[in-house]
Amino acid sequence: MDVRIYVGNLAKSTTQEEINTLFATAGAVTSVDLVMDKGTGLSKGFAFVSMPAQADATRRSACSMLIHWQIIRSRST
Repeated sequence: MDVRIYVGNLAKSTTQEEINTLFATAGAVTSVDLVMDKGTGLSKGFAFVSMPAQADATRRSACSMLIHWQIIRSRST
């Protein structure tokens, strides 16, 4: 059974590939669904990442990496 993780507060320029790469460092990624604005073609700023059910420590690791990545990314944009 997969765990579906909500990922919010993303930059509009974020791509599915970037999210997939980030979460893959914490474990297998089943899918990434980046929600896009049909009018602009840009990200709406949130996504859903599906990963196989894993220990809480692995999910916490993925979340901490995402927070670190967002801080670095926000400083560079």
